Amino acid sequence: MQKLFIFIFIISSLVLLSSCSLFHKHEFGEWQNESVPDCTSEGVDARYCECGEKETRPIAALGHTEKLIMGSIPSCSKTGLTNGKYCTICKEVTVPQETIDKTPHNEVIDYGRPATCENEGLTDGKHCVICGKVTLSRKKIDKLPHSEIAVPEVPATCQTEGKTAGSVCSECGLVFNGIEVIPKIAHTVVIDHGVPATCTSDGITEGSHCSACGETIVRQLKVYKLSHSEIAPTCTKWGATYEKKCLHCNTNLSRRMFLSPKGHVFENGYCISCGRAKIDFTDVSLYKSNSGYESLSTFKKGSYMQKFYLEMEKVLTEFHYSKTMNAEYMNYHKNLGDVYTVATFYYSDFGLTLAEAETVYQLFRQDHPAFYWYAYNYYSNSKKIWILTVDDYANGNDRARYNQIMYDAIEEYYYLADELTSVYDITLAYFDAIIKNNKYAYVNGNDANKELWAHSVMGGFVYGEFVCEGYAKLLQMLLNLRGVENIYVSGVANSSHAWNLVKFDDGKWYYVDATWADKKTTQYNYFCATYRDMPDHTPNPLQLDWKVCSSLPSVAKNDFMKNDILEIGEQFNIGNSIFKRSSSGGVKLVRGTTPSGGRLVYNGVVYQIER
Repeated sequence: MQKLFIFIFIISSLVLLSSCSLFHKHEFGEWQNESVPDCTSEGVDARYCECGEKETRPIAALGHTEKLIMGSIPSCSKTGLTNGKYCTICKEVTVPQETIDKTPHNEVIDYGRPATCENEGLTDGKHCVICGKVTLSRKKIDKLPHSEIAVPEVPATCQTEGKTAGSVCSECGLVFNGIEVIPKIAHTVVIDHGVPATCTSDGITEGSHCSACGETIVRQLKVYKLSHSEIAPTCTKWGATYEKKCLHCNTNLSRRMFLSPKGHVFENGYCISCGRAKIDFTDVSLYKSNSGYESLSTFKKGSYMQKFYLEMEKVLTEFHYSKTMNAEYMNYHKNLGDVYTVATFYYSDFGLTLAEAETVYQLFRQDHPAFYWYAYNYYSNSKKIWILTVDDYANGNDRARYNQIMYDAIEEYYYLADELTSVYDITLAYFDAIIKNNKYAYVNGNDANKELWAHSVMGGFVYGEFVCEGYAKLLQMLLNLRGVENIYVSGVANSSHAWNLVKFDDGKWYYVDATWADKKTTQYNYFCATYRDMPDHTPNPLQLDWKVCSSLPSVAKNDFMKNDILEIGEQFNIGNSIFKRSSSGGVKLVRGTTPSGGRLVYNGVVYQIER
């Protein structure tokens, strides 16, 4: 029974299947991706009927997405590579890179040098300019032997040095023996006789030359004719004719004539009239004093202080002259104002204390009046001291301009006393000129000007005014230039003050105060004055104002008196008239008749008659 049931079921199923195949139509669903394509393989899409029937279709392969693989250029030190390609998706190399052989070296010659008797030689070599590899090494070549030759003696002359005989190498000049310098011999001097000038013809000064080489030793200069003069005019001094007849040529003269100075005319460094050598007014060493430097020797550490002084002088002189050295703005200390650093000195390196360094600097300032650019202040600490200036003088080009103003002005002052010989007359000439050309620098009617220029010589040269320091420093500079012993003095005269101490012709020291002379009507009371004449002038003790004052010599107790010098106020007679000296170049009539011509001659000197 059971077997019959199974048989019937099978037969039923077959009948059902047979009827579906014969009567069913497939209805497929949406395509669905069964496998994804890649660069080289296809993919497959499929769809199904409800009856389970499946239909498929292929998806084309994607193909490679290629990217360039950069190759490399070959060189003489490494191989190169061709360009290749790879797929960015599957990473497969699609175009393999191939090796490119190395290139040959690019050789250049490294030239050698021949051997000499001084140096070894080298053969030529080669190297590659691309990789630097030496392809042919250079080899040393031994030195050559010296070639010794004899050298004869060369006699010395008055123009050239000579040499002793000896031997040298003809190639390198090595001296084997002898060849020592023989100093020049002296010139063979021959005198070229001069011709005196007369009233009718020019003359010529005596000169000399070397008969061996012809070099001029002393140049002969033209001397202009005398112009019938009793006193011949010079480049800077007045002359005068005789009153009635010239004693040189017997020419009759109607009246005395006064002959004005001719003025220097310099050519090649000498005046063509008088033969005087031109002074180099740019040399600031001509204007300095030595009193401060010398006084340092009296201190316990005098030798160290003098070394510090000389170091300052070296550096600050260079700053004075330099057109390229510019002082640097200083902001170390707010109380100093707008100042600029000139130089920094480490006084501790000289074994000095700050007080000793300050002493050196103050004496240095007093010795160097031409350094007009000092600031009032300086700055210091436990090891060093800063020397300062102000904006006007910080730039090198500005200093060069002010320097030239100073040199030109000093030259004009200098020739006012060019041919004077006594200290009295030289000092008086400068004293009068300073007072005539300048005035006291006031502000607000009665207060001393505090600008830096007013406290230096530059005030007089640029503005025609300064305060006491300027008066005293200018006189100090001029006297130093003439070699007259003098000392710049700072002290008190009612208030802080500065004046000069000068050693006159009698060997004694006298005060000169151009400031007070300019401010008062009795100006010559302050010229060549004794301590009795100026009792209110007191030099500073060591710890006041400038902190130190050089050791001062004693001031004369009695008035200056020297018979061969006509002093201010001294009277003399010419005929029935009485005159007195009233200034450096002038006299005044005391009683009698004034001669014609506005001038007179006394003791061989021409004076102007002043009213």
